[in-house]
Amino acid sequence: MAAYGMDSRKVQRYVTAEGFARNEGNVGAYVSTPFFIIYRSIIPKQEECSNLFVPVCLRAFHIAFDSIQMELIFKVL
Repeated sequence: MAAYGMDSRKVQRYVTAEGFARNEGNVGAYVSTPFFIIYRSIIPKQEECSNLFVPVCLRAFHIAFDSIQMELIFKVL
């Protein structure tokens, strides 16, 4: 299980036509309750490998991985 909100870093910083610096790509989301990380996300596909757990390279969409990437969650995995 995990309980950390999504924490996506800035993609780039740019200057507007008015001369102000703006950040692009910063996304965050609060998580009110813990959520499950499914077992099949930490095992490779059957045709790729067998008898192996890979918690630090788990299969997830980039949005989910933004939450799961935290060291405390890797420790739990």
